[in-house]
Amino acid sequence: MACDCLGVSKECDYFGLKYQNAKGEELWLNLRNPIERQTGGGVAPLRFALRVKFWVPPHLLLQEATR
Repeated sequence: MACDCLGVSKECDYFGLKYQNAKGEELWLNLRNPIERQTGGGVAPLRFALRVKFWVPPHLLLQEATR
């Protein structure tokens, strides 16, 4: 779901969103699932950080948005 919004649906595994839960732990979201289910509603406002999980040489990437 979040991958579609970012325009990287085919290469979603290379990216991730992290957020901090109520206990202060940093957690990765599963980008293939709705965010609301994973954060449990959370404490507003939730802040997400887009992170690269795996670096891939640009010539191996399929989507222009991923490069």
